[in-house]
Amino acid sequence: MRWLAGFAVVEADAGESATAVIELPQRAFEHWTDDGWRVEPGAFRLHIGTSVADLPLVADVRPSAEFAGVAR
Repeated sequence: MRWLAGFAVVEADAGESATAVIELPQRAFEHWTDDGWRVEPGAFRLHIGTSVADLPLVADVRPSAEFAGVAR
């Protein structure tokens, strides 16, 4: 399953490079349960690119233990 967790708009002229920093909030790793919002255990695979058809970068992350499994 995939969903858009964050994005940034960056401008660069031809031949230039640009850096984008995209901070993912806690909610990006949560789903709703009968007990409230919960973080699914394990790693999440992030696909990063310019569009859904161009995702050349991949990163596996584990949400911080400080909020894993905490209901709000």
